Amino acid sequence: MSMLSPINIILLVATSLSFFLLQLPSSTSAQTAPRYTSWNVPVPSFNVYALNNSALWDAAVAKAKRTVAQMTTAEKVGLTAGPLQPVPRLGIPSFALADGPLGFRDGYGITCFPAGISAAQSWDRELIYQRGLALGNEFFDSGIFIGLAPMMNLARQVNGGRQWEGYGGDPYLSGEAGAMSVRGLQDAGVVTTTKHLIANEQDTFRSYSSSNIDDRTVHEVYGWPFMKAVHAGATAIMCSFNQLNGTYTCSNGPLQNGILRNQWGFRGYVMSDWGASPDAVGAANNGMEMAQPGSTDWSQAQMTGFLSRNPPLVTQTRLNEMVERILTPYYLLEQDTRPPSRVANVSKDHYVLARKIGAESTVLLRNDRNVLPLTVGRKLAVIGSDAFYPSNGVNGFTPDGWPGQFQIGVGTGTLTMGYSSGACRLPYVVAPLDALIERVGRANVVSSREDFNIPKAVELAKDADTALVFAIANSGEWPLTIDGNQADRKNISLWLGGDAMINAVASVNRNTVVVLHVTGQVLMPWVNHPNISGIIMAGLPGQETGNGLADVLMGDVNPCGKLAYTIAEKQEHYIMALLTSPLSVPQINYTEKLELDYRWFDAHNIAPLFEFGKGLSYTNFVYSRLVTTGPTGNQVLVRQLGASGGESEVVQSYSVTLRNAGRRGGKEVVQLYLGFPPAAGEPPRILRGFEKVYVAVNQSVIVNLTLNPVDMAIWDVGQQKWVMVLGTYTVWIGASSRDLKLSTTYDVVTALNPSTTTTVSTTSSPSSSSSSTGNTPSSSSSMTSSTTGSSSVSPATTSSSSSSVTSTTGSDSSKKDQKLWSKVGLAWPDGDVSNMWALAGNGWNRISWLYTYGPWPTTSAGQASLDFVPMMWGCGAAQDWKNAMDAGMFQNASAVLAFHEPDDPLHASSYLQPNAAAELWLQHIQPLHAQGINLGAPAVTQTSRGKTWLQDFMTYCRTCTIDFIPLHWYGSDCVSFQEYVTDMSRSFGNRRIWITEWGCMTSSSTTNGMECNSENVSKLVKCTTSWM
Repeated sequence: MSMLSPINIILLVATSLSFFLLQLPSSTSAQTAPRYTSWNVPVPSFNVYALNNSALWDAAVAKAKRTVAQMTTAEKVGLTAGPLQPVPRLGIPSFALADGPLGFRDGYGITCFPAGISAAQSWDRELIYQRGLALGNEFFDSGIFIGLAPMMNLARQVNGGRQWEGYGGDPYLSGEAGAMSVRGLQDAGVVTTTKHLIANEQDTFRSYSSSNIDDRTVHEVYGWPFMKAVHAGATAIMCSFNQLNGTYTCSNGPLQNGILRNQWGFRGYVMSDWGASPDAVGAANNGMEMAQPGSTDWSQAQMTGFLSRNPPLVTQTRLNEMVERILTPYYLLEQDTRPPSRVANVSKDHYVLARKIGAESTVLLRNDRNVLPLTVGRKLAVIGSDAFYPSNGVNGFTPDGWPGQFQIGVGTGTLTMGYSSGACRLPYVVAPLDALIERVGRANVVSSREDFNIPKAVELAKDADTALVFAIANSGEWPLTIDGNQADRKNISLWLGGDAMINAVASVNRNTVVVLHVTGQVLMPWVNHPNISGIIMAGLPGQETGNGLADVLMGDVNPCGKLAYTIAEKQEHYIMALLTSPLSVPQINYTEKLELDYRWFDAHNIAPLFEFGKGLSYTNFVYSRLVTTGPTGNQVLVRQLGASGGESEVVQSYSVTLRNAGRRGGKEVVQLYLGFPPAAGEPPRILRGFEKVYVAVNQSVIVNLTLNPVDMAIWDVGQQKWVMVLGTYTVWIGASSRDLKLSTTYDVVTALNPSTTTTVSTTSSPSSSSSSTGNTPSSSSSMTSSTTGSSSVSPATTSSSSSSVTSTTGSDSSKKDQKLWSKVGLAWPDGDVSNMWALAGNGWNRISWLYTYGPWPTTSAGQASLDFVPMMWGCGAAQDWKNAMDAGMFQNASAVLAFHEPDDPLHASSYLQPNAAAELWLQHIQPLHAQGINLGAPAVTQTSRGKTWLQDFMTYCRTCTIDFIPLHWYGSDCVSFQEYVTDMSRSFGNRRIWITEWGCMTSSSTTNGMECNSENVSKLVKCTTSWM
């Protein structure tokens, strides 16, 4: 990487300031997490910076404390207020910050990605992670230490100016998208600034209004996305301009110290938005650590004055805490040893990712008469300025000319993003018209960019085979005003006469397709016109807008986006209009409480025009065979939860078969909605899981979904913690919040009934398929559901249409669950299998680990006792594995793991790299999951190399189903053993740990283990049991 001189400046204009980058040497030290240089990488199955990785956080905190102890008061103050000052003698640079959520706002040669709302409408965790990683790489390679992203406010106000920066109207979807964005940005080595905490859902009056929300709604709805970001390891939080229940958020101790830190466990720092802390002293003493320049935030001189007063308004103890929290992310992300610095090629091949997200976030809302995909050779009429390259250049200023604002004005060309500090400087734009001409040829396209010239449009459209009408609605950030819209939209109609143009074109062309580039919901008074055959919600796709859209229109990409908010038939059907009353302190009352977006429509029996989660495809998907695969069937034992919301234990699991019955391969988003018992007081159903999967033509896949305790809990205001309400819960699986295909129930109980036999019933709507057509907006009450947490997809062996699956939860038939978490593992040396079976028959009737370097034992007695099957990739090879399967060795197995020992010098010649092991896993191990067998990761020895190898394996094997982590231990020290197990559990997402081997050997063939005598076996059992 090239060095950056201190003279170089990054200007954050309007609501920002200059930050200087200090030249620091690059480090060649090993990194805790890989810093990828391209976007095309899988989501690591482990999250290095997750909050539960307490050892890593503890080390960063300790390092920050040591540094602060060496700093002068002036040096500390210099890190608490912008422009931030370096401390050269301690190697601390001046931290450069930059917007924004979709691209480096003031950067050159960068990528302007699709906006947050488009990313959310992809419903693809991996794409969202890759977007965050690529954005983080561009920040990092531009010398940026702190990225002002992601934006996590919810789309409550349909005309809210900045909702397009976020992830839509559902807290669960927003939380998943935000968490993946945090992971991606921080894996690139950049501090994230999750914003704006909290309830900044409208820009009008944002600097002095009060958002009034009850405590339960704060936790379950508007705080949920921030909570998920915190658990994902968010390193900084930006407090919002507005008040929360009468107190400015930046000075709100119950919010910043109570909820954010004490309940959620946040360990980073809180910074203000620019000018967002009117009470500087109150902010400093109530949880805010870093002030950005503005009329009300504290300056360095003011902070010095606060400290010098007698008595001080801010104490040295608090100042030390502030600086420790600011430095903790710096050390956590290893920016001290490997600081961001400029490189020549910032954007790399990220345009490919931008195009992919643009295509996969395109939502097909209607496709009557299969008007799409388009056919080459047919005549197209392309109508509307939104289809064209901007006439005033890709970065033409808005009419108000806000410096640093790089979005086009009204009617000049295609809309790629909204206008605000969340926009970015476009390097180029591929206009939809240009992309279409490249595909079908200029001779087959006629066009008009004159939005109000209806006669011309009609003349062009009447002779075309298909007419594409492009329309927009724009919004942004206060104080900018465009066409009378001051940030928030003054209404939710289409701009530039879009409604009249659509109706006029549809009157002469029966194959009219409407393409919308909008920042949020819009009214569609033309929706029932019989000639409007297609409707596409194209979102805000960034610089590759035309290419991504053309990929879908021409059928190169099968549309697979889903709405991230509900579209109503009438404006009065939405929750609440924008508050515009000129009060001294405008009161924005969230009286709908938990009933945000589709929850409101469901609770009040309002039929939406297009429901949350809706999105059609060019193929047809059939849902069938919903099976409860949880450890206790349709019963869930009530858990005692805390306030953090970070419990990740899988307590309920489901699988559903998804079949592609159409003529094109495609992706579907399987969604899980949960209905609570009446006593819980929840909306009728809420999203609690989803998984996006690809299914080839005439093929089926099994989609696996899970629920954790917090997914099925509510916030108890009196107890100030999450609680699970006793009663019956309904799980719906489907293709949208109203297109629900299958359902089942489970009961939360205080005690399990181990002997009951239950039928896991699945009900379906009249049609359990997702069709490629959408003649009218559906108002059906049949619903859908999906799952959360760690999910996986495995090939389905059959495509059953059975509506029920009978399962038992008794001891006879639940072997695969009851025997799974055996506590003791035994190991034997090469070929010595004789006393293996003797020991197995001598009280060890729950053998969980049997391994041999020699031939597989094939005795019937051995098969009967074999609960767990290992495989030595390094020694047994794939053929032995196949032979063992063919011999029926797994017929009684509760779990399987493909064993590999990377540190074993005796078998160095057969050592496998993690990528090779992942390939073998997918080929030989993954298919066993469909048989109900639990799958463990490759076991490794207790060395740093072993842990690194396993981390790399998990990265390569991103589609593997990993149910547990097997561990080896050679030694007899219980304390060290327990520390090792705890560290490994945290390092791999708190997965279950299975102790597979503890050096219990039958001979002296090993020098670091124990012999399998009765004394050592008893010791092994005692130590392991005490940990479990």
